[in-house]
Amino acid sequence: MSARPDLAHHLKRMVFHRAALRPRDVILLAVSGGPDSRALLDAAARARHAWPARFVVVHVHHGLRARAAEGDARFVEKLARREGLAFRCERVNVRALARRSKRSIEDAARAARLEVFGRLARELHAKAVVLAHTADDQVETFFLSLLRGAGTRGLAGMEADRQVGSLRILRPFLAISHREILAYLARRRLTFRRDRTNRSLGPRRNRIRHRILPYLERYFSSGIRRAILQAQENLTSDQRALEELSGETFRRALDWRRRGVLALSRARLAGAPAAVRFRVLERAVAAGGLRGALSRAGALRVEEALRHRTPSWCPLRGEAGTWVRKETVFLGAWSDLARLGVLSKRFSRRRLDRRRKPGRVRVAVSGAP
Repeated sequence: MSARPDLAHHLKRMVFHRAALRPRDVILLAVSGGPDSRALLDAAARARHAWPARFVVVHVHHGLRARAAEGDARFVEKLARREGLAFRCERVNVRALARRSKRSIEDAARAARLEVFGRLARELHAKAVVLAHTADDQVETFFLSLLRGAGTRGLAGMEADRQVGSLRILRPFLAISHREILAYLARRRLTFRRDRTNRSLGPRRNRIRHRILPYLERYFSSGIRRAILQAQENLTSDQRALEELSGETFRRALDWRRRGVLALSRARLAGAPAAVRFRVLERAVAAGGLRGALSRAGALRVEEALRHRTPSWCPLRGEAGTWVRKETVFLGAWSDLARLGVLSKRFSRRRLDRRRKPGRVRVAVSGAP
């Protein structure tokens, strides 16, 4: 990391070189008013002199922190207008969303922001949204993923260029520390907003930031952040290799695809390493239009079924499932599998009865139902 990073250069390199966006494309800038996003807005204003990008500043008002949140919105709007950038303030009720979805405030706020960015991207025909996450956010995310028991993908951290559905997310500052951001703001004499809730020890991320990392730096290694970032680079390399291998395995294992149902070669799927099998199932679920249907528990059911020789039904989330037979693994929604005649008649009758009378009939996970 450079002692004096040129943030406008980082932004231009990410947006116009790595992401290959054109100068006239609409690009959303997520700006909360805090130091990191304040630096992002300034970098965009400077980059705009050399690259005529159509930046739109987006501020998400979470319905929290009352007067302070209103002050944040006015502050960001004033900055955007002063720089001649378009501005959108989107209001969401995060507390209500958290109650409905049974999530934490932090997770609900993150989901709300993604929904806002996706909706605005469709409305404004924007090519991407740029977020101001830094190297410090990356390190904190590593610990959050570790506490969840994440695998290679989660521990590798946030990607600088990621596609989430139809939304492209760019993070040009992932190699820059928060300290460097603050130094940049001081040199340019730029003001920013402070969120007092960032000092609270309630959210896990804040406890990692204010307690765990300082403790590790003091008693274990002052270079712990650099070490974690290096580990994440290594994990990212491994993750890419696994994705390439799983893509190749999926193409070889796919026998046919018809009406939302995929048929995979059982031998080729079972012959792949466990980490690759899980990613192949993910690809199959996405290819069948069932994104989000595969959980780790669902994958373990398929793993168990592959070890048995009898036909097995492995339920996934929603109506999705896999029907594992002697030579083939069928994946799709139950209704599509039944329509194609893939399931046994006995199983189809029992499944239909179960749908009509919930709780009356249990479906076996392995063994002939």
